Amino acid sequence: MSNNIHWYEVCFWHDEDENEAEEKACSFIVKTEIEDVLQGEKAAPEILLRSFCDPYTAQEYRDNLTAVFEVDESEARFFDIDDLTERVTDELGTYYKCKSA
Repeated sequence: MSNNIHWYEVCFWHDEDENEAEEKACSFIVKTEIEDVLQGEKAAPEILLRSFCDPYTAQEYRDNLTAVFEVDESEARFFDIDDLTERVTDELGTYYKCKSA
């Protein structure tokens, strides 16, 4: 994988120590070319939430965002990342999503 790729883990409804909503707790990976870590951490949740069609659901996730941090590719491999192949560039930066059907 290219050195230009950055991976961000985006976590909802939990943190490392306490989990008040264990049944909802979840984490996702975002694949980007955003080099600025702070900008990448800011953009990653919005990149991820664009996949939700329902604005109410997306807002519920935004309201329960608990962590965003950069991880390396070996950590990202714990998630389903093989389908993140479609390259998109827009106002958020350059990122990858699953190919449209």
